Amino acid sequence: MLKGLWRRLLAGGKSDSGNPEASATPVAAAPPADAHQPDGKPPAVEPSPMVSVVDEFGRQFEIPRETWRQQVLAPNLAKNADDPEGLYGLIVSAMNDGLFEDVEAASARLLAIDPVAERSHTIRGIVLMQLGRLAEAEIVLREGMRRAGETGTLLTNLAKVCDRSGNEAAADAILERAIARDPNQENGLLWWLARARERGGEPAWDAGLARAAAIPGAWRPQLWQALALVKQNRVDEAVAIYRELLARDVVHSDVLFSISGDLGNAGRIDLVFSLVAGRYDPAHHDVRIGLNLLQACLQAELVDDGLAWLKRMYALQNPAIKQHLDRFAAGFDEILAKRPLAQADIGEPRVENMMLASPIWQYGMDDPRWLFADKPEDAPRVLFYVPSVSGRAHDPAGTQREDTAGRLSRAVPLYLAECVHERTTLIGTTLLPVVKGTGPAVFGAGHDMDTLLDALAEHGAWLVTGRIDENAEMFTLVLGAWDVAQRTCIATREATFSVQDPASFGAAVRALEDWLLGVLGHALAGGTTLDPWYARVPDAWLPTYLLCLNQSLMLSLVSNGVAERGSLHGERDILERPFMLAAEFPDAGQTRMLALSALAKTRRNGSDLMPEFTRRVEVMMNKGLTPEIRAALEPLVHFVNADDAALEQACAGQPARDDEAYRVWLRKLLHSAVGGTANTLQ
Repeated sequence: MLKGLWRRLLAGGKSDSGNPEASATPVAAAPPADAHQPDGKPPAVEPSPMVSVVDEFGRQFEIPRETWRQQVLAPNLAKNADDPEGLYGLIVSAMNDGLFEDVEAASARLLAIDPVAERSHTIRGIVLMQLGRLAEAEIVLREGMRRAGETGTLLTNLAKVCDRSGNEAAADAILERAIARDPNQENGLLWWLARARERGGEPAWDAGLARAAAIPGAWRPQLWQALALVKQNRVDEAVAIYRELLARDVVHSDVLFSISGDLGNAGRIDLVFSLVAGRYDPAHHDVRIGLNLLQACLQAELVDDGLAWLKRMYALQNPAIKQHLDRFAAGFDEILAKRPLAQADIGEPRVENMMLASPIWQYGMDDPRWLFADKPEDAPRVLFYVPSVSGRAHDPAGTQREDTAGRLSRAVPLYLAECVHERTTLIGTTLLPVVKGTGPAVFGAGHDMDTLLDALAEHGAWLVTGRIDENAEMFTLVLGAWDVAQRTCIATREATFSVQDPASFGAAVRALEDWLLGVLGHALAGGTTLDPWYARVPDAWLPTYLLCLNQSLMLSLVSNGVAERGSLHGERDILERPFMLAAEFPDAGQTRMLALSALAKTRRNGSDLMPEFTRRVEVMMNKGLTPEIRAALEPLVHFVNADDAALEQACAGQPARDDEAYRVWLRKLLHSAVGGTANTLQ
């Protein structure tokens, strides 16, 4: 579990220069004009009883402050007691939350192990100062200057010790030396200017800023001068300052962040791209710059550029920014959804029925029969045929973006067939009408049951189908269960729900599931499931699960050439959603199968999104499955991560299972990895 720290996590845990000043000193990093106190600090605010955290899946939520202190901060401080970088980051996190007492011992430990003398002495000095131990703080800071020299950061904090001790004259003199040494340290400069303003008003602030800007090597004072010009709508003058800094090759994160933010707020998107985009490196600079660039791309509807930046930002695999990236991805998807899809030249559309004899998450993984339980070939079969959608003409999907009714017509049969497969002795099979080259077909007129029963007479004992009625945001799903041999409808059921209300939507589908299984009978003994790791997700999450099933189907159709890759609306979101389910429900093993299956199909589809999920695959596999299954699935993890060397090594070494079915699967997987082809639908 990670603390949601914008100064540390978003910046990657360090500043460009390695100087601890920006994140180590707990002074507000607000624009300089917003300083409210003489020392540049905002008014004291009572700490929130809750702390915002980000877990390893990128989910953000709040936990009680005391829980954070005792169950997260304390054990992690102990865990990182011998790691200077990790310990430093945790101490900064706690300092930003005002938890100085909690890190007193840790700051002493950092002083003993940190090879960066300036950083450790600064941290220790601040903690002691905040605890009121001013004499000890002064000793530590002066010792830091003996070891690292009179740096601006150490001098600034020594000046604060003097100020708190009541020696204002000494504080002024030391602060002057600090600014002369380093006019770019944010805290020192802000405090120095705030003291000048307190004594001489705005003219003193402006004069001080000009004097600091004249110091050789200065760049932060110029940034603040440029910000003031932007606020006065004197953008061209501000741009001249930015260009001068960039001409000196000053590409510190704070410079690029200020330029991108200030010009973006001023509506000069063109300048954001020309001045910042070519100089920004996500692996080195503050990720907030990348977020500014993404915002600029979204504002200007530069989708191709935005998606390229998204790819680079997602590749960082930084949980603290994942939710922000997801929102940008959704924004670009909305723009793309409004654009017409290119029409494939397929001639006269011809509808064919594709049979899915297993749950959709079993496809794409090269048929691991050792993992999925089989049923006897002669077991009675229940056929699920997609419901028609009232008022819809015959519509080969792929000629337009997917809509809710079309997704429902596929997801509900897929889910009900899965339930029959996992919870009864029957075989659940989905029949999917498709048009080669475009995708699944949607029918508007009700099914001709005589024709349908004639066509399916030899394929199953029961048939389940029906229709979907759509009225604004309300949907009514009517299902009928038919005895194929007797050609009679043995039971019907309908459910009405709004897709905007996940709880009622999920409850409606669950009611249909329970009704159907009651009609069909043949439940497995003791209410067990065919695969022991399978578990139902709660009603409120069932709509998300249904969407995953439909999207997994679309990935399979693309893999098999039935649909074009352009029909995958929001490909990144398609891959993200099973991970979200896996995080929420680690005991539902099929959520992991959905994620692995989706990634395996995506690799075969030639997507370049795979590297974004490498770390999350490993995190996901560490929970919710037995150690034996996790070990056996390791080659598949190598496959979806495109780590073919590791896959070859795993296949050549001692296999995790000593049976022929597993060895056959390994050979298939390796064949797929080295360029072989494998249909993901059978």
